[in-house]
Amino acid sequence: MLRGARIDAADLTAADLTAADLTAVSLTHTNLRNTRITEQTRLDPKWRLVWSLIHMPGSVDSLAGVDLRDANLSGAMLAGFDLQGADLRNTLLDGADLSNANLARAQLQQAKLDDQTRIAPKWRQVWEIVNTVDREQQLAGVDLADAWLAGAYLRSADLRGAVLQRAVLRDADLRYARLDNADLRDAELHHAALQEGSLAGADLRGADLTLADLRLVDLRGAVLDDRTVIAPAQRLIHELVNDGAAGRDLRGARLAWANLIGVDFTGADLSDADLRNADLRGAELTDAILTNADLAGAQLPDGYP
Repeated sequence: MLRGARIDAADLTAADLTAADLTAVSLTHTNLRNTRITEQTRLDPKWRLVWSLIHMPGSVDSLAGVDLRDANLSGAMLAGFDLQGADLRNTLLDGADLSNANLARAQLQQAKLDDQTRIAPKWRQVWEIVNTVDREQQLAGVDLADAWLAGAYLRSADLRGAVLQRAVLRDADLRYARLDNADLRDAELHHAALQEGSLAGADLRGADLTLADLRLVDLRGAVLDDRTVIAPAQRLIHELVNDGAAGRDLRGARLAWANLIGVDFTGADLSDADLRNADLRGAELTDAILTNADLAGAQLPDGYP
């Protein structure tokens, strides 16, 4: 009976666990290669999945969003797998084959890769970024679309013209970063207090966002200061999503393509405001004045006429 035990980093190669009770057992970095496990083995679903990936990868349809944190997948054949959004933190991937795997928004912090790990250059670069500390990074023009960069150290990084569409940048240190002309459409810079780790918004103090594409970026919790170079319209959007808009005079405000989800506009005057393609889902528009406001393409709250 091993229920609830910790056998982290153990070598269970060729062990016969046919009748073992491994319920709630911690198998962090445990080697399960050639281990005998059957339907009679009592094993948490996560570790049974890890065992299956090592021995029968063809039996697994998708790994999207799966928790594989702390697993020992050294040498595993994961080529072509959908690992979108998978948690691979502290996972052993040395010698693994991840060629053509979809690693969009996969978490790679502290994952172990080596020269034998087969992985697309883009995702190896993402791995290097999130595991680099205290070093300025030269990333001008790089494609980091869909990368999980939450908490990444990117202070003073050269990200001019970088593609960061849909990238997760919560809690990233982007102080003094060069983000001019970067593509940040739909990037997640926002506060994530309700998510694991209570991550804060991206720190953009002193960052240069000149001509950056910030369409539909969620700026809740993002940290700006007087040194942050950002368009006046985007600074206003940041102010509205963080401080609210109830009762405000926003006549003629330029809010096209703004992410305004859940913002309270109660009693605000939005006459002649440009709200084209803005995302207003969940926003409160009670008594708001929208005379001549341009709402073409805007996503409106449920029930709004």
